[in-house]
Amino acid sequence: MRVKAWVVGLCLLALGASLSASADTMIRRATHRDAFTMMGQSQPADDDTVTLWLGKDRIAMAGGRTDAIVRLDQSKIYLLDHEAKVYHVLTLPIDFAKLFDPSDSTAAQLRQMMEMMKSTASVTPTEERKPVGAWNARLYHAVVSNNMMTFKSEIWATADVKIDYPVYRALDEALFALNPATKDAVAEFRKIEGLPVLEEQTIAVMGQEMKMSERTLEVKDGSAPAGAYDPPAGYASKPFNPMEALQRQ
Repeated sequence: MRVKAWVVGLCLLALGASLSASADTMIRRATHRDAFTMMGQSQPADDDTVTLWLGKDRIAMAGGRTDAIVRLDQSKIYLLDHEAKVYHVLTLPIDFAKLFDPSDSTAAQLRQMMEMMKSTASVTPTEERKPVGAWNARLYHAVVSNNMMTFKSEIWATADVKIDYPVYRALDEALFALNPATKDAVAEFRKIEGLPVLEEQTIAVMGQEMKMSERTLEVKDGSAPAGAYDPPAGYASKPFNPMEALQRQ
C-alpha cells in the first residue's frame, strides 16, 4: 500500500508539473492615449485593453491598434486586420528594407522616409524602485530620437513575474522592426530586465506632443482560447504593404 501511494503521489506530481509546464500565461494591460492635435489633425483621447497570451514558442496579442500572432516555431508573425478580415504574414527576423517591392512607385518614398527616420536609442537603468500594482518595479529611462520625432519613456519593470522572456521579447522586437523609427532600438531595450508593468511615453513631432501610457493589470496562468495562436478561420492572406502600415501607426 505504501508503494502504491508513493507511485500515485509521483504520478500526481508529474501530472501537475506537466500541466504547469504546458499552461499559457495571460497578461492584461490598460492603454491610454491623450487627445492631441498633430499636423492639423485632431484625435480624441483613447483607452483600450490589450491581452497577451504566451505559450510555448508562440504569443498572441489582441487589442490596441495592432493584433498580432508570433509563431517562433514557424519563424513567422501574423498581423491581423479584423475590419477587412485579412492577415499579413512576415518572416522573422523582419528586415523592413525588404518589405517593399523596389519596382513599386512608393519605393523611393519609403527609402527617403527610412533615411529620415534612422534613429538613435538609449535605455538607462536607475536604482529607483517602487511598487506598481502587485509587483516591485525598477525605473528605466528610454529615449529614441531621429530627425522627425523623439520618444521619451519612463518604464517600470519587474523581475517578480516568471514568464518565458525570449518568447515575450519576440513580439516586441518584431513590432519594433516594423517601424523605421524604432527598428534600431531593439538592442538597447534588451537592457530592461523583467516585465514592463508601467510605461509613460511622450512623443514629440514637429513641436507637437502626444502622451501615452500602458499599465499591466494582471498576469496569470491559464489556457489560451482555442485558435488564439492562428489566424481566424475565414480570414484571407494578403501581402503586407509597409506604407499602409506606417500610415496606420
